[in-house]
Amino acid sequence: MILHKTELSTPTPTPTPATSVEPGEEWKLNTGTINLGSSITYIGTGISVSGTTVNITAGGDHIVKGTLSNGMIIIDTTERVKLRLSGANITNTNGPAIYCKNADKFFITLEENTINTLTDTSTYTDQTAKGTLFSNDDLEIRGKGTLNITGKFNHAISGDDDVTIENGVIIVISAVNDGIHANGSLNIKGGTLNITVSKDALQSETEEILIEDGALTLSAGSQGLTTDTGVTINGGNIKVIKCNEGIQSKLTNINGGTLSIESTDDSLNSSMGKRTEANDGSQLSINGGSVYLSATKGDTIDINGNAKFTGGTVIVCGSTGEPGADVNGTFTISGGLVLITGSNNGMNEYPTGASPQYTIATMLTAAQTANTALCVKDSTGKVLAITKPKRNFYSIVFSSSELKQGSAYTLYIGGTVLGGTEINDLIAGASYTGGTAVSTITVTTSPTTAINWRTR
Repeated sequence: MILHKTELSTPTPTPTPATSVEPGEEWKLNTGTINLGSSITYIGTGISVSGTTVNITAGGDHIVKGTLSNGMIIIDTTERVKLRLSGANITNTNGPAIYCKNADKFFITLEENTINTLTDTSTYTDQTAKGTLFSNDDLEIRGKGTLNITGKFNHAISGDDDVTIENGVIIVISAVNDGIHANGSLNIKGGTLNITVSKDALQSETEEILIEDGALTLSAGSQGLTTDTGVTINGGNIKVIKCNEGIQSKLTNINGGTLSIESTDDSLNSSMGKRTEANDGSQLSINGGSVYLSATKGDTIDINGNAKFTGGTVIVCGSTGEPGADVNGTFTISGGLVLITGSNNGMNEYPTGASPQYTIATMLTAAQTANTALCVKDSTGKVLAITKPKRNFYSIVFSSSELKQGSAYTLYIGGTVLGGTEINDLIAGASYTGGTAVSTITVTTSPTTAINWRTR
């Protein structure tokens, strides 16, 4: 980084005081306070000020407060550093707001009931820094406060190693590239994330994206979540309200939580990187949770490899011209409830192969109107599922543990839906009356019983 001369005169790194605590934890005893403003003051070992740049050259646990209108905090040490943001407002017109050049590990704590703001500029003098909040080493963010970030140069939050979000409220107001970008793994363990960006909301270049919990609202110009390896969702409430593609990875595993994706192109795409109609070994596994997928133009589920559903609830609202599900490899269902509506495109797929759970599929002779009720009933009149697809549809694929060999099931359009609770476009606990029976299917011994299906 080509900095102002005053910024280059960084003091010699100062080690933290010797102590009898456990080896490697000495840094915690070096506590300090950094007061930002037109005149920056501080208390603590290994802290210095050069112009409007705060240099941290020793491990420590420091409170940061106040406003810095044109400056930054630079960390350069072999030890661990924690910054406790407590009403900190940092803007830099030359580079990132917080720049961790080197640390054993870098922690940020958002102090309870505080609002903190980081803003960078569109041009960096040191372009090795990749975001408003950038760390060359492992970065962990936690706390009970709020962090607002604007990324004018590249990413909002970026780490060249692992990035972990424990909790806190993180609001990416905007970023010209990604919201949170990790070269290593990206782990979301909790908190509230509201991210609005021009490219990807969450991206890991080389390792897994793992979401354990949290409330995420993502608006992306490109992908919602993307990685060259895998995405695993174990919990949380994830809403991708805008994107080109929702999740893009080689391996996608959804084990729990609530996931809703509104995409232009594919909502879920698993690929080894080459577009092909042959099985490329990529995989989508849905094993639990509530999943809603909606695409306006592309394939809602587009898997170049295999799709395996073992549990959970999956509601798919396909586009009017492309398949609701397009799977190049095997498509199997062994548990859960799956309801897919789509176009009359010949690329539409239904489960094939060794599926322990039965599926029914039908291609209707005329398009059904968007936002009207679709209801599946068994021969006794029991309601198995109700949804209201947002777009016109021809094809219907339904699978449930309720389906039994030799039994008949009827699909109704229209009618009246009373009561119930809608979660991810599935209306549970409602009564259904009236409607027009558009197809009755008796389950045979094959994994899927299809009527009038248009194949490729």
